[in-house]
Amino acid sequence: MKLKTLILGFAVLMLFISLVYSQDGYRKSWALIVGINEYQSLPRLSGAVRSAKMIREKLVREFGFDPENVIELYDDQATRENILKAFDRLMDPRRVGKDDRVFIYFAGHGVTRQVAGKDKGYIMPVDGVMEKYASTAISTDQLHEFQEAIPAKHIFFAMDACYSGTIFTRGIGLAEEKYTSVSEAMRKFTAKSARVAITAGGKDEQVVDLADQGLSVFAFYFLKGLDGEADVNRDGLITSSEIADFVAKNVRFRAPQNPQYGRLPGDEGGEFVFVRSVQIVSEEKPMQPPQVVKEEPKAQPKRVIREGEEETKTIIQQPKVSPFWFFAFIGDNKNNHSISSVLKYESIEGGGAFIGVGFEYIASYNFSFALNLAYDEKSGRFKIAPFSVSDGIYLYQYGPDIYLEPKITYLTINPMFKARYRNFYLSAGPSVGFVLDKEYHLKMGYTKNRISDGIFIGAGTIDKKEEIENVKTRFSLPIGVGYDLRLGNFKIFGEARYDIGLTKVAKDNVSSPTTPKYYESWKVSSFQILLGVRYGF
Repeated sequence: MKLKTLILGFAVLMLFISLVYSQDGYRKSWALIVGINEYQSLPRLSGAVRSAKMIREKLVREFGFDPENVIELYDDQATRENILKAFDRLMDPRRVGKDDRVFIYFAGHGVTRQVAGKDKGYIMPVDGVMEKYASTAISTDQLHEFQEAIPAKHIFFAMDACYSGTIFTRGIGLAEEKYTSVSEAMRKFTAKSARVAITAGGKDEQVVDLADQGLSVFAFYFLKGLDGEADVNRDGLITSSEIADFVAKNVRFRAPQNPQYGRLPGDEGGEFVFVRSVQIVSEEKPMQPPQVVKEEPKAQPKRVIREGEEETKTIIQQPKVSPFWFFAFIGDNKNNHSISSVLKYESIEGGGAFIGVGFEYIASYNFSFALNLAYDEKSGRFKIAPFSVSDGIYLYQYGPDIYLEPKITYLTINPMFKARYRNFYLSAGPSVGFVLDKEYHLKMGYTKNRISDGIFIGAGTIDKKEEIENVKTRFSLPIGVGYDLRLGNFKIFGEARYDIGLTKVAKDNVSSPTTPKYYESWKVSSFQILLGVRYGF
């Protein structure tokens, strides 16, 4: 199969994967996950951190949230300053776009206070002080300001906190729009902005934890809702109103708390939509709890396992999130041969395959380093204008069709430095090519005449394949631009680059009077198109 056919097929596959991957209607998915057990001056909680981490794992593993776009703050990390900085990142329009979605989950203490005769809710960071809530907590008014400043079209707050039911401007019911297909539903749900929230309880209600699960009742049913139990019409789309309705009904049945859900300022009636991007074949999930324990505002003793009793555990396979990536690629060269010679070249063309593997280290959000090892083919098809040479006795006339077809293949080693912006990157780095193969194919006709009287002596053709002599190690500088499409632990990427030849690839040292030098200076540069896949490990 020809290389171009392979590349075309690979491109079609990438397009198909891209369409499937983007079917959830969002450009990027962002999340802020906060879980606090060990408060500095407030009563200890037992299930907040575990609840937050399990929600995070579910979003990353099954719903297309890139780990790089998930901000996590647990216990001593979840200071007021750090939470506000996290919102600053989400409000940055250079990072979060208008076609993105943002999910915010807070598991910890909350408080409601009377301010100017009105109830005002606050969430408490790890360094929050109850008597100084105005300066150490984060109010629902601030949360309203943050969500209005976030440029994403859809935002969903899930507040797993005590006394947290004062965030809304109006209520919300279960959406009952009619549609004929899932794609139509997605267009309707995502066409309008959504600013929605659900809280674990209303004013003056305490949040309940499960005795044998190590997480809250709210988180337990939120996870079950994401598993598909909230999908009322079984269309594969879990909307914010579906999951809020499911969580509220079940939590009210199991615990003495009343989850509240509603819309926030700026909402236009849209729906935050969860679409499963990975099918989970088997997974150990939390068992249905027979017992709940109310979280009192005092220090909680650690659970004691009696002799002969086994502790119930939920095992979550951690996603492979690593700065180390292995990649493979296939590409095509469009060669630019720079040749100086006494002969005249009527046309110079060339191409060749470019196939390789490599290793990449992601040093930071914006920079990475890669090392490529590749098979690089530099071939050409040169048409030379007719020419004549003489040995003093005979005149040799070559032409009219003279073709020289050289091919040099290299094993290239190429360290690359990359500057990244979101999914795009610029790359540059030196390349060294060691010769693997070198040959040329020469085809031409000639006539032979005696110089003294011009009498025709004979004619013939030359059609030969020989090694190219005096081939050099090739040094070059590739400069490129690329795009990564993230699919879990994999990245599909495309890259266009120009490989600038810095040194001569060969020197023609022919000295026969009847065979002129075809090239005195020969450099090769290439425009390259690469398609490949990266795997994080």
